[in-house]
Amino acid sequence: MEVALGTAGWLVGKLVDLLSAELLKALDESYNLGGNASAIKTELLYTQGLLHKAQGRNVAHNPALAELLQQLSQLAEDADNVLDKVDYYRIRDYIKRTHEAADDDQVDGLVRRSILHTRHAVGKCCRSLASSLSCRGSTAVDAEFFNRSIVSERIKSLMAQMQPLCAKISDFLKLEVMNPKHRTTAAFSERVTTTTSTSLEANLYGRQEEFYAATKEITGSRDGLTVLPVLGPGGIGKTTFTQHLFHAERVKKQFHVRIWVHVSLNFDVLRLTREIFDSIDSSEVSWRRRRGNEREPHNLEQLQTLVERRLQSKRFLLILDDMWSCDSEYKWDKFLAPFRKTRVKGSTVIVTTRSQETADMVKSENDMLIRLGGLDPEAFWVFFLACAFGDERPGHHKELLDLGREIVKKLRSSPLAAKTVGRLLKKDLTRRHWCRVLDSKEWEHGNSVNDIMPALKLSYDCLPFHLQKCFIYCALFPHDYQYQDSELIHLWSALGVINCSRQDGRIQDIGLQYIDGLVNNGIFQKVDGVKFSHKKGREVKHTYYVMHGLLHELARIVSSRECHSIDSSNPRFAYTPPSIRHLSIRTTCTSDTVGVDHYQNFKEEIRNLKEQIRVANLHTLMFIGECDERFCEAFKEILQDIKHVRVLRLFQTTLEFLPSKLIHLRYLRIQASKRTMNTQLKLNRSVTQKWDKFRLMMGETQTPATNDPQTSLPSSLPEYYHLRFLDLQDWTGMTAVPKHMHTSHLIYLRQFLASKELQSSVARIGKLKLLQELSEFQVNREDRAGFELQQLGELRHLGGALTISNLHKVKTRAEAEKAKLTLKRNLVRLKLVWNETGREQTEEEANSIEGLQPPANLRELCIKNHKGNTCPSWFDSTISLKRIEVLHLHGVSWNTLPPFGQIPYLWKLKLENIAIEKFEERYENLENLKSIEFIDMPNMEKWVSRNTWHLFSQLEQVKVSNCPVLTELPFSCDFQLLQTPDAQERHIFRPDLQILRVIGWRTSQASPVEHKRMILKTNLHELIVRDCPQLFLPLMPYTTKLELAEGARHPYKLLYNTYTLEIRGVDNILFALGNLDSVLAFHDMEWLVRVTIKVCSSVPLATLQKLKSLETLAIEDCISLSSGRGENDDIQIPIKHLVLRNCYITGKELSEILVCCPCLSHLEMEDCKGITGLCMQQSSHEMDDDDNDIDGMLEFPSQFASSLSRLGIFSRDHLTLNVKDEVLKKLMFLQWVQLGGCVLSCAAMQAVHDDLPLMNNLKALRAYGYDIYDLEEDRLMTRMARTVVAGSMQLEELDIGSISGVLAARICHRLSASLRRLTFRNDTMVQHFTEEQETALKLLTSLQELIFYGCNRLLSLPSSLRSLRSLRRLEVSYRQLQGYSPEIEEQCNNLRRHIPEVVLTCIPLI
Repeated sequence: MEVALGTAGWLVGKLVDLLSAELLKALDESYNLGGNASAIKTELLYTQGLLHKAQGRNVAHNPALAELLQQLSQLAEDADNVLDKVDYYRIRDYIKRTHEAADDDQVDGLVRRSILHTRHAVGKCCRSLASSLSCRGSTAVDAEFFNRSIVSERIKSLMAQMQPLCAKISDFLKLEVMNPKHRTTAAFSERVTTTTSTSLEANLYGRQEEFYAATKEITGSRDGLTVLPVLGPGGIGKTTFTQHLFHAERVKKQFHVRIWVHVSLNFDVLRLTREIFDSIDSSEVSWRRRRGNEREPHNLEQLQTLVERRLQSKRFLLILDDMWSCDSEYKWDKFLAPFRKTRVKGSTVIVTTRSQETADMVKSENDMLIRLGGLDPEAFWVFFLACAFGDERPGHHKELLDLGREIVKKLRSSPLAAKTVGRLLKKDLTRRHWCRVLDSKEWEHGNSVNDIMPALKLSYDCLPFHLQKCFIYCALFPHDYQYQDSELIHLWSALGVINCSRQDGRIQDIGLQYIDGLVNNGIFQKVDGVKFSHKKGREVKHTYYVMHGLLHELARIVSSRECHSIDSSNPRFAYTPPSIRHLSIRTTCTSDTVGVDHYQNFKEEIRNLKEQIRVANLHTLMFIGECDERFCEAFKEILQDIKHVRVLRLFQTTLEFLPSKLIHLRYLRIQASKRTMNTQLKLNRSVTQKWDKFRLMMGETQTPATNDPQTSLPSSLPEYYHLRFLDLQDWTGMTAVPKHMHTSHLIYLRQFLASKELQSSVARIGKLKLLQELSEFQVNREDRAGFELQQLGELRHLGGALTISNLHKVKTRAEAEKAKLTLKRNLVRLKLVWNETGREQTEEEANSIEGLQPPANLRELCIKNHKGNTCPSWFDSTISLKRIEVLHLHGVSWNTLPPFGQIPYLWKLKLENIAIEKFEERYENLENLKSIEFIDMPNMEKWVSRNTWHLFSQLEQVKVSNCPVLTELPFSCDFQLLQTPDAQERHIFRPDLQILRVIGWRTSQASPVEHKRMILKTNLHELIVRDCPQLFLPLMPYTTKLELAEGARHPYKLLYNTYTLEIRGVDNILFALGNLDSVLAFHDMEWLVRVTIKVCSSVPLATLQKLKSLETLAIEDCISLSSGRGENDDIQIPIKHLVLRNCYITGKELSEILVCCPCLSHLEMEDCKGITGLCMQQSSHEMDDDDNDIDGMLEFPSQFASSLSRLGIFSRDHLTLNVKDEVLKKLMFLQWVQLGGCVLSCAAMQAVHDDLPLMNNLKALRAYGYDIYDLEEDRLMTRMARTVVAGSMQLEELDIGSISGVLAARICHRLSASLRRLTFRNDTMVQHFTEEQETALKLLTSLQELIFYGCNRLLSLPSSLRSLRSLRRLEVSYRQLQGYSPEIEEQCNNLRRHIPEVVLTCIPLI
């Protein structure tokens, strides 16, 4: 009911705003409604006041009031639809200049206010919206004819119904407001459990790391008061964690006084101070007994004085548990004042909270923050068992453990969820009861304050109403969705949650505030990740938001009357309330994994949905994921019926099904279908025939569209006059807007997200006056009308990044000034581009740049190919560039570069393709510079710095590329750099990895002996030098701050990235690496853990042994390889991992290298043809002279018997391998072995007997051929694998080429308790499974993942798969055009009901 009151109050307020004086007048003139509208406005004002006063009251007991509020919501929705339609046709008349067209002032005034106000009726209805009124259909209007008399009668009818309804609601609210008993605050407080310091959990699960960090923090001896926030969502275990911390022995000994206070919703300074005062020192409980003649303190002043006096000489620990919020920092400081006056070091306040904002407020800059998330899977499993079995031993109920694992997946690692469901499960330890709990999700419906959903709902109930609306719309997205800020903001704005009409600020800014509000309240978690950008060809920073699975489930529950989501992979045919207004459909299956039956089930689900709700009433319709043409046919049934939709997110292949008019549409997103059946499903003819037969049976004859690059935007797009947001970021159709399409009619468009090509093709874009972002504008594009520079002048709200190209077509400064760039205060990045080629510019044309002065708030500026002789005068202005942080000059012809020192906040400078001979700067003018780049500077010889010392104390990034005559950088001459601690001379070398700790300094008067050495603090993180053949640099050791470095010298390139170093031959030219001491200061590379060497002929072992922290050495693409180790050399490299790929190294050569690696534990070789055998070192003399290739035999040193744990050999060329039986016998510490693509020689199998197990400690064995068609070859590998399996006690993973070789009762019985993953790879023999094989498969009771890869002759799957209760994933991968089986596809579809993940996929042809 609180939500209903909030909804009604918000809704009525918007209706009051809607009926403004101007609108009342306009409606009276056009529809003769002024009198009725004024009367109801008065009534609404009165109702609005009562609703506002009723906030904070508990009216949940009044179902009659709830019904009236629901009716009000229904009427408001109808009113919104009607007024929105009125507004739509007013805009149409204006655009088409009809006889009733309004002038510009009317559009900017009346229409804009009408739009901004009336859209708020969308989504303002409470969650209990009932079905729409039966008379709603009467508002239908012909596409080209708008009957004003019908609309007038409809508006009068709605107002007539609202007037008595508002009166009744007012009467109810008078009674409620006058009754003091019904206060929401009291009822709300009853739902909050008061906590104490006594924990109900005997053990603390999975928090050892955080517990150790917190204990160390609070028991340290820091000056002043320490405040330690413990942050996490509801039910995550903050209180339990703090209780264990409170009672830890180390903590007890540290603090003289320990106090626990439960804060809850209301941060009352007086109440909390009194509770703390009463808790201090239990021996002083009786105030009057100790202070017989003193009066008990009553006000805050007295309490704080006494608290200060009693704590000033004691070290105390104060716990403020469950602190929801604090109104202001002033209130927090006021509360904390007496505690900060303690005279003893180390006193601590711990605050547990759900709110990020609260945590940030209470902690100081140096304080730690403990962030608690879900428990890790193993710890959570142990905790769940404790909750579910109590005093019972889980081992006595093994039949329940598989169900327990399924339940645990749904609990999202939440401790409170585990306790909630544990209470239900331990009532009855039977499979029937546990299955019922699993299927019903009974724990979601618990009413106790200690249950998970009521506990989480407190977080929802404490949100402001607008954030509650934002939260419930998140239920439309999948539970694991990565929310983007732009799509959330567009959705909320289109549904009326965000309204700029009465607020200062842009929609984007307000939306980001809402998102921050959800983050601060623990609903969202912000993630700063990376993603691959196809546009930039590299990974870029990517910020998104995630929501805990249980919070997403809460959103689904609280929005269940309003929002509904369908997953195409799991049709449910469940009841759907007719009040649903927001629908999302998730499509995750594509045509190569989903069968015809599954598609038919989904289509039936859509039909079932249409019978329960009116699609025409939907305000939101979103398709999320991927789809093929089959789904498009199902979507057709929905798309053709939508009528009142405000938000539409659909696939490109469904555009043909759009209705011609979408009057209310605010947000349209068109995305590519990702995968289409025609291009991806290349199976044999039987699949195509089966699909065609089904389509004909269903009466579907039209072939749906695909992701055709020639697909045009929908022709009806220019008539979506209410459209605010158009998202075409995933569009794969035509890259230009058709010339005949008048997208300039979308006069209320704010965001147009699309490629630069698509955006720059919009003619007369100046008519889109509200547009907030435009990535590129092409002046006089194709010499067409509508692309004049003055079009930009109309776009005053532009922000973000803007590129203006074709500026060579601008002839005068006056023409350039028409862009009005200085007025675009929201612009962040600006790029001005002239044509690189063509005729020289006249003086007047070159002077046009003076009219392109950027706005004062600009952050980044790029000027490209300006051919004038002087830089623009606005570079000298103290105002125009005062905020510039990034400046990029490319191909300019200026005689003198701008005064960079007059740009106070410049931190990045990039100069590219500029004909200067020397770059000179002064530190005092570049005090904030952190990055500098010189790219393609053909004439630049020197970079001179007058104060290198200070410059390099702040510079973090230096990039120099393709500067052929550059000979000098600042640190080339001004520093003497220390190569070794005892170095006496300076080392110079050509352009390579030069990093960092610059240690020398000299003056021009000092002699070499008198050079004063000083350590220079440097922040350089990245140094890249490429294609600078004349550049000399002193040898520099690097520091821990360096994150990336690259240098190239003939004939190799060096790449460094934090803890790794790569040495690579240039242009695939084989080179001898030689002595790297002349290139790199290895003695200072104490943090280097990985070295990769590519395209070389020798490994510098003597140098590598200097790297004491080196763990991994990778050698790749080396045709010939030698260790470079002399006979008398005693070299030891500390590596643990050695990886060789595509190296023609002989076994003898590799044996020499292995001797130098006494700590080696992992050895992996891929496509190393020179290694033909494996043996132990001490047995090499026993090899016969007749052995085919003694040089190819790899000898393992004897110490490997106790150190080598991982051995991998893989070949794509049928490598014949002679493996001595002693290898597997003596390498007893091996846990992982791969012999992939190998053929075992007959000699290697002579000592192998099927009945004699080879004892081992393997956990993973991969033994298979690579496209082996020789039965004898396959049998030899299988024999070896069987002997290994027979001697294994803990094998968890088996990857083998023979199905029949493993599926035997004796082998499977051995593996039953341990095997988790089984892969059958490239078996070319088995077609069907025998009864014996089916029986053997059932013995694998621990199997969780089963894979059939490239088994081309396999026609059916084992029927016993359903009986493997532990199986979580099944994958069948067949080779394209060879191994597809319709029977297997049908079996996979059926198995999806029993196995959580079933994948049927095609191995592409290479």
